[in-house]
Amino acid sequence: MTNNEYDLIVIGAGSTAAGNAAGLGKRVALIERDKLGGTCLNYGCDPTKTLLHTASVLYHARHASALGLCIPQAEADWVAEWSASLWPWKSFRFIWQLTMKKQSVLKDVWQK
Repeated sequence: MTNNEYDLIVIGAGSTAAGNAAGLGKRVALIERDKLGGTCLNYGCDPTKTLLHTASVLYHARHASALGLCIPQAEADWVAEWSASLWPWKSFRFIWQLTMKKQSVLKDVWQK
Protein backbone atom coordinates (compact mmCIF):
# COMPACT_ATOMS: atom_id res chain seq x y z
CA MET A 1 0.00 0.00 0.00
CA THR A 2 1.28 3.47 -0.82
CA ASN A 3 1.87 6.01 1.86
CA ASN A 4 -0.11 9.05 0.72
CA GLU A 5 -0.42 12.29 2.63
CA TYR A 6 -3.48 14.50 2.36
CA ASP A 7 -4.61 17.79 3.80
CA LEU A 8 -8.22 16.59 3.79
CA ILE A 9 -10.02 13.26 3.46
CA VAL A 10 -13.65 13.59 2.39
CA ILE A 11 -15.98 10.65 2.93
CA GLY A 12 -19.00 10.91 0.66
CA ALA A 13 -18.68 12.38 -2.80
CA GLY A 14 -21.67 14.67 -2.56
CA SER A 15 -19.69 17.14 -0.52
CA THR A 16 -18.45 20.38 -2.00
CA ALA A 17 -15.70 20.34 0.62
CA ALA A 18 -13.44 18.31 -1.67
CA GLY A 19 -13.75 20.77 -4.54
CA ASN A 20 -13.42 23.81 -2.32
CA ALA A 21 -10.31 22.48 -0.60
CA ALA A 22 -8.73 21.41 -3.89
CA GLY A 23 -9.49 24.86 -5.29
CA LEU A 24 -7.46 26.28 -2.42
CA GLY A 25 -4.52 24.10 -3.39
CA LYS A 26 -5.02 21.40 -0.76
CA ARG A 27 -4.33 17.74 -1.48
CA VAL A 28 -7.67 15.96 -1.10
CA ALA A 29 -8.61 12.28 -0.95
CA LEU A 30 -12.22 11.52 -1.85
CA ILE A 31 -13.89 8.30 -0.68
CA GLU A 32 -17.28 7.26 -2.09
CA ARG A 33 -19.03 3.88 -1.78
CA ASP A 34 -21.53 4.52 -4.57
CA LYS A 35 -21.91 7.10 -7.34
CA LEU A 36 -20.05 10.39 -7.35
CA GLY A 37 -22.41 13.24 -6.60
CA GLY A 38 -23.82 11.72 -3.44
CA THR A 39 -27.34 10.92 -2.32
CA CYS A 40 -28.87 14.29 -3.19
CA LEU A 41 -27.79 14.26 -6.83
CA ASN A 42 -28.35 10.57 -7.51
CA TYR A 43 -31.32 9.47 -5.37
CA GLY A 44 -32.60 12.18 -3.09
CA CYS A 45 -33.25 15.86 -3.58
CA ASP A 46 -32.87 16.32 -7.32
CA PRO A 47 -34.65 13.21 -8.68
CA THR A 48 -37.38 13.63 -6.05
CA LYS A 49 -38.02 17.22 -7.15
CA THR A 50 -38.37 16.00 -10.73
CA LEU A 51 -40.93 13.38 -9.69
CA LEU A 52 -42.84 15.95 -7.62
CA HIS A 53 -42.94 18.36 -10.56
CA THR A 54 -44.32 15.63 -12.84
CA ALA A 55 -46.96 14.75 -10.23
CA SER A 56 -47.93 18.41 -9.96
CA VAL A 57 -48.30 18.74 -13.74
CA LEU A 58 -50.45 15.60 -13.77
CA TYR A 59 -52.61 16.93 -10.93
CA HIS A 60 -53.18 20.26 -12.71
CA ALA A 61 -53.97 18.50 -15.99
CA ARG A 62 -56.58 16.34 -14.25
CA HIS A 63 -58.16 19.38 -12.59
CA ALA A 64 -57.93 21.73 -15.55
CA SER A 65 -61.68 21.72 -16.12
CA ALA A 66 -61.98 24.33 -13.37
CA LEU A 67 -60.13 26.64 -15.75
CA GLY A 68 -62.23 25.66 -18.75
CA LEU A 69 -59.68 23.21 -20.15
CA CYS A 70 -60.72 19.72 -21.12
CA ILE A 71 -57.90 17.17 -20.91
CA PRO A 72 -59.73 13.83 -21.20
CA GLN A 73 -56.98 11.39 -20.23
CA ALA A 74 -54.14 12.71 -18.16
CA GLU A 75 -52.03 9.73 -17.15
CA ALA A 76 -48.45 9.13 -16.14
CA ASP A 77 -46.10 6.36 -17.14
CA TRP A 78 -43.97 6.49 -14.00
CA VAL A 79 -41.34 4.05 -15.28
CA ALA A 80 -40.79 6.20 -18.37
CA GLU A 81 -40.83 9.36 -16.23
CA TRP A 82 -38.18 7.94 -13.89
CA SER A 83 -35.97 6.95 -16.83
CA ALA A 84 -36.37 10.37 -18.42
CA SER A 85 -35.63 12.10 -15.13
CA LEU A 86 -32.30 10.32 -14.72
CA TRP A 87 -30.48 11.75 -17.74
CA PRO A 88 -30.07 15.31 -16.38
CA TRP A 89 -28.59 13.95 -13.16
CA LYS A 90 -26.20 11.73 -15.10
CA SER A 91 -25.09 14.85 -16.99
CA PHE A 92 -24.66 16.80 -13.75
CA ARG A 93 -22.64 13.93 -12.27
CA PHE A 94 -20.42 13.90 -15.38
CA ILE A 95 -19.84 17.68 -15.11
CA TRP A 96 -19.14 17.29 -11.39
CA GLN A 97 -16.59 14.56 -12.16
CA LEU A 98 -14.87 16.79 -14.73
CA THR A 99 -14.68 19.60 -12.19
CA MET A 100 -13.18 17.29 -9.59
CA LYS A 101 -10.66 15.96 -12.12
CA LYS A 102 -9.68 19.49 -13.11
CA GLN A 103 -9.07 20.27 -9.45
CA SER A 104 -6.96 17.08 -9.14
CA VAL A 105 -9.33 15.48 -6.61
CA LEU A 106 -10.44 12.48 -8.67
CA LYS A 107 -6.98 11.04 -9.18
CA ASP A 108 -7.26 9.92 -5.54
CA VAL A 109 -10.79 8.45 -5.50
CA TRP A 110 -11.66 5.12 -3.96
CA GLN A 111 -14.91 3.53 -5.06
CA LYS A 112 -16.11 -0.03 -4.85
